[in-house]
Amino acid sequence: MVERQGVIYRKNGITFRTSKHITEDRSPKITRGYIAGHPKYTIDFALMALTGPVLADCLIGTADPLKILFGNSKAQQAFDNFYHESPMLATMTDQLVAFIKQAITQISSDVNISIIEVGAGCGGTTSALAQMLQKSNRRVEYTFTE
Repeated sequence: MVERQGVIYRKNGITFRTSKHITEDRSPKITRGYIAGHPKYTIDFALMALTGPVLADCLIGTADPLKILFGNSKAQQAFDNFYHESPMLATMTDQLVAFIKQAITQISSDVNISIIEVGAGCGGTTSALAQMLQKSNRRVEYTFTE
């Protein structure tokens, strides 16, 4: 990314820093700019705004990422919104639902369907799949874990 932005370049396997200035804007200002330019991704940016400013602290072990993500109701809501409403994740969820829907049409209607979802998180994918499966009128055993 920094190479694409012209901050560094590589030559003969060596990385060089250019004289290009890096903004000193703080993450809240940058996030507001992203939201203004890409309002459909406000949900995604809200999660980034929550985690971005403390990413370095998490990486070096001086901040607890679980506390950041789940430590208060605002953080929990941002995380929940991300998994249930993010346009970025919606595309992948829609593809998965379409795939499973197509797959179950290939299975005899007298066969029980068993699905296990590992890493269900906040249930965004689970709820989308459950709605489709309910409409399918198939016998389904659905197990999910975090």
